[in-house]
Amino acid sequence: MKLLNETPTPEELEIYEAFQEWMASYDGGDIEGIMKWMAPDVLSVGTGRDEISRSSEAIREGFSRDFGELDELRLIDGFVTVKARGDAGWLFFQAVYGVNVKGEPIRYETRRTVVFRKIEGRWIQEHLHHSIPDRTQSDHRSFPVGPITAGRYSILFTSSRDAIIMASRWDRSILEANMAALGMYGLSEERMLNSRMDDLMDDEELTAFLRRINSSPKEGGLFQAVHKGPSGPFPVEISVRITELEGRSIVVMVVRDTTSRVETERALRRSEERLRLAMEANEDGLWELDVPTMTMYVSGSSWGGSGDVEERFPYRAWREMAHGDDRDDINKALTGHLDRGDEYRVEYRMDRGDGRWRWVLERGRVVDRRSDGSPLRMIGTIMDVDRRKRIEEERLELTKKLEKMASIDKLTGILNRQRFEFLLQEKMDRKRLPLCLIMFDLDRFKDLNDARGHLEGDRALVLASEAVSGRLRMGDLFGRWGGDEFMVALEQDLDKSLIVAEDLRKRICDALGDGFQGVTASFGLALWNGRASLENLSNMADEALYRAKKDGRNRVVVFDDAGYN
Repeated sequence: MKLLNETPTPEELEIYEAFQEWMASYDGGDIEGIMKWMAPDVLSVGTGRDEISRSSEAIREGFSRDFGELDELRLIDGFVTVKARGDAGWLFFQAVYGVNVKGEPIRYETRRTVVFRKIEGRWIQEHLHHSIPDRTQSDHRSFPVGPITAGRYSILFTSSRDAIIMASRWDRSILEANMAALGMYGLSEERMLNSRMDDLMDDEELTAFLRRINSSPKEGGLFQAVHKGPSGPFPVEISVRITELEGRSIVVMVVRDTTSRVETERALRRSEERLRLAMEANEDGLWELDVPTMTMYVSGSSWGGSGDVEERFPYRAWREMAHGDDRDDINKALTGHLDRGDEYRVEYRMDRGDGRWRWVLERGRVVDRRSDGSPLRMIGTIMDVDRRKRIEEERLELTKKLEKMASIDKLTGILNRQRFEFLLQEKMDRKRLPLCLIMFDLDRFKDLNDARGHLEGDRALVLASEAVSGRLRMGDLFGRWGGDEFMVALEQDLDKSLIVAEDLRKRICDALGDGFQGVTASFGLALWNGRASLENLSNMADEALYRAKKDGRNRVVVFDDAGYN
């Protein structure tokens, strides 16, 4: 959330900080934190039909209702403009929010105008007006859940392949059902809407169903059951949730016919019985390679076979299902095993007929040879390891991100002190000579912070670091030492480093320019002799910087054992 005021007054900064605290409570759904910044007789006006609140208690009730319907609320981007005069002030806030309303992600814009008054040293909200310009707001809520959302749910309802049924929780009468439900239960729409949930299952199943939904009405659940269909009982998987609609308690059921899945599971168990010995190694897939003819025999429909029947493939056709970048690795592994007896274990990407590349692990060994030792037959297994590989890749990416976060100064984007010291010590351990350490800071930086605030101070630090980064070479080290102090490490002699330091000083002054009059930079240089520790070397640069400050600031001073020059 950015403050757009170029030179905010102290009062305007106070209002901005008070609003930031209010926003933190709002984003976190902390109603008590929200209310402590509002006057008891606060007036709130919104664009919804019922969004007029004339007291803090009315606002509290509104927030309680809104937050109860949100699964997630997050600020994506926003800016603030503040004006203050005496004990009064106003703030304009425009932002983009992301919310999750009952499982549906929504992105919307909001605008808010807030009138503040300073009461007993605190800026309190007396009046606020908020609006949502995208015309998707409901009459009763401060976030959009109106016609667009309803249209989306209608599409989902009518096009779902699963049966969706809405029924009264209390009398169990069916209120609505989609086409999939009519087909699943073999009922016309009229008969379905004149039925009750009792008609879809026997008494024992109904008792178990009611017990489950009554034990956790809000969370709902997912469970297996047996329902009554046109051809007799059939297994189903039910996802159920209790909700409120037009003042009524409604049961929403999503029902999936699992007959095909159950039959498939039974067939799979029979197949596993027949292939038990081979599938002890791996239950995902089994293949056999006839080496003289290079013919593959694959069992398992998931891997190109036909259920329990082995499918025959020319080896070349089987390998064409592998990613082109991985085929050389597969062929090398196979050749190494057939010729030298190396372990055959290879991971590669495979298209299993759905157009998506999945990682698989293939292992095998020769089980039959001729009298001369040449291979005749090879048996192996193939396993889908796509999820594991994806997790490994995500973990590696996360590790890289965490390492970067731990190495970078958040404000300036350059190395932080810990990472700078680590890399500098590496150079010193490798005796990278010549090596010169430059330490600099901004002159009168404290005065700048006191006069214009920390935001302006931060801006000066960013401008200075950008000016320095633009001058340095690949391999030079640049980090924030602390506060307004920075360090630069150069692999070059003192004369060249002195030229660089002087150039950096001028660049910083030019970058700060008229916007930060009086803010310059002082530099201290120390040349490493190949023996001093990192701590001693940094102390030398620090002493030279101190001398530059003492001699009048805005200059470069070199540390020397015999004195300073």
